[in-house]
Order: sequence, then structure tokens, then C-alpha cells
Amino acid sequence: MARARHGAPDVLRKLEASIAAVLETFEEERDLASVVLLQGSGSLPQMAERLRSVEQHLAALLGEDLDEAGAVGLIAPGDSELRAHLVIGAMREALLYRLRHQGAPQAQDAAVREFLLRALG
Repeated sequence: MARARHGAPDVLRKLEASIAAVLETFEEERDLASVVLLQGSGSLPQMAERLRSVEQHLAALLGEDLDEAGAVGLIAPGDSELRAHLVIGAMREALLYRLRHQGAPQAQDAAVREFLLRALG
């Protein structure tokens, strides 16, 4: 995700790249997605802690993007940490949907990105 964000020319493209990177990673690693999304909350304490750590890292990166978006007027000011966790939750639900339903991942990704960007403002 950090690599995808790095080359983005502006904050909007950075947000899009962040969302796309998470969705693409889980599409490429469906077994990993299944473990993280479907079994993560009931996993061993060490695994649950590692998953929380990864989520916190993602939230921090998204929070930076959201702070930057707020600073340049792309979104209204607000609690970037909360918004980052809301984005992660929405992505989690989209990925769960993908695991349970077959469909065109690219079309689903586009719909998720559009939804999240509109929800953010």
C-alpha cells in the first residue's frame, strides 16, 4: 500500500491508490483474505494481535491521506482516525462480499473506490 501511494501525483490519487492496493492484495491472495477476514477475529491471540497491528498500520496511512485531503479542501475537516477505520471496515465488507460471491473483481473494485471516495466527501 505504501508503494502504491508513493507515486501518486495528488492526494485524491493517493487515496484511490491506497484503496486499490488493499483490494488488489486480497484479490491476489484469496487464501490470506479468507484467513484475515473470516477467521481473524477467532484466531489465536498472537494472530489476532498481528491482525490488529496491520489494521492500525493501514489506518495510520489512510489517516495521513485523509489529513492531507482535509488540508487541501477535498474533504471536510474531521476525525481522520475514525474515518480511516470506517474506510477499512467498508473495504472489509466489500472483500467479504467478494469472497462469498463470484463476479468481476475490477468492476467491484471500481464500485468500492467510487463509494468510499464519495462517502469521504
